[in-house]
Amino acid sequence: MITKTTASALTVVVASCGAYYCSLSPSPDQSLYDYIAWQGLHGVQWYAGSFDVTWPGNLVIHELGIRLFGVHRWTARLTDMLLLMPALAALYFFLRSASLRYAAIAATMAYPILYVTSGTWMAGHRDIVAMHLLIGSCAVLAALRVAEPKKLILAGLPLGYAVMLRPTYLAFLPFLLLSWRAATDSPSTKRLFSAALCLTIGTTIFPFIFLAAGLATNTLENWFTDGILFVLGVYQASAPKNGPLIFFERVKEHFFWLFILGSAASLFWTSRAVRFHAIALLGMAITSIVSFFVQGKGFGYHLGGLIPILFLSALGGIELAFFRRGTPSMAPVSRALACLFVLILCLGLGRRIQNNLVPYYRDPEIATPRDQTIAEIVSLVEAESGQRDRFFQWGWNYDAAFLSERLSATRFVDTPLFSLVRTDNPRFGSWLREFDRELESNRPKFILLDLTTLPEGWKVETLGLNERGPEALKILLSQIVRNYEVKKSWEDKVLFKRKA
Repeated sequence: MITKTTASALTVVVASCGAYYCSLSPSPDQSLYDYIAWQGLHGVQWYAGSFDVTWPGNLVIHELGIRLFGVHRWTARLTDMLLLMPALAALYFFLRSASLRYAAIAATMAYPILYVTSGTWMAGHRDIVAMHLLIGSCAVLAALRVAEPKKLILAGLPLGYAVMLRPTYLAFLPFLLLSWRAATDSPSTKRLFSAALCLTIGTTIFPFIFLAAGLATNTLENWFTDGILFVLGVYQASAPKNGPLIFFERVKEHFFWLFILGSAASLFWTSRAVRFHAIALLGMAITSIVSFFVQGKGFGYHLGGLIPILFLSALGGIELAFFRRGTPSMAPVSRALACLFVLILCLGLGRRIQNNLVPYYRDPEIATPRDQTIAEIVSLVEAESGQRDRFFQWGWNYDAAFLSERLSATRFVDTPLFSLVRTDNPRFGSWLREFDRELESNRPKFILLDLTTLPEGWKVETLGLNERGPEALKILLSQIVRNYEVKKSWEDKVLFKRKA
């Protein structure tokens, strides 16, 4: 059990990490999902009214955050921090069910630090959040592994929601069953089949709920087109090559020390007593790696699921190595390795604290400065437009659109993805004509152009003369040249206002 002292220390850690985490700007993806979720609360249906390829489980989380906390720069971060609490419980009970008491306590104390310092493009994203749910499934299964198979439906529920965040994580289902099989003494074929059926039923409950919601709102076809057909037909076509090389580059870039530590410590997960947990950890690691290659984009955050798995492997491996039973002559070697692992873990976490938390608490304004450009854009839009006026943004970060609380002039809000559409595409080419019609009919009062997303060589002064670049951008620039004038420009952004 966690003592009062431990609980008090954990409260301090979580509060300290939470304050730092909420000071960080949301990633471009998070601000986009905030905007889509906000539009959903104002009558704009997901997918049908807001184009994006994310699956709906993610949008539910962002909508929940807006309902709880309103429209703020920190809404997504605070919501994610709250979701970290059940994730900590999952980590604790997963290790505690393996009789790794010290590792379980250490996990709850140290993981918040590891999580919030993993980077704005890692923490809070679908891969690492979905992995927390997979760990939750394993923790529930560990508690129910000797129960009747029908109770295993509960273990499938977190996995089912994880699938609605990252569909590739469905690959973990057979590993979940294999873990249960390894922890159960020679189950009969009937019992094994019942367990498989119950886990599958539990896993499908949330997907069926979302399916029913899609049918009820008449958005199922739009979701299928955006989230599946567009991904397979357009988005993945732009995937980089040399997947294995990119994999190791991303590991080295984001969590190399943790990768080495967790991999080395996994060698101590060999006893029969932790066989269930070892198979589960291996299955979750494989799932994360398979997901990275199936997505095929090479983004670092697509490997985010490895972070909690390597962390669990490291902490559990340390305790297993320190208290390892076996040949007496090997005990000093195991304990020496355990001490080495602890040193690496402390150095890794200490460096993150030094580079992130210490500067923040020394001077928050310098460590995590607020984007004054976004604040100024929001102020201008709010002062010179009404609630019914439309807004459109071309670029990556949707903070301005979200914080201004103005509906989009077109459903194609995810412009980085929409820019991949070509007129010669037989399935999606018509979207460009739809985009032009919506801009013309909805007449956005303001258009924000992110200059960092323009093709090389483009200049604001010659917007109408550029012939290269995405066809959707050419349509937008044609509208700007005809109907808009520069309201204000910054180093990386230009705000256009519709001519009177």
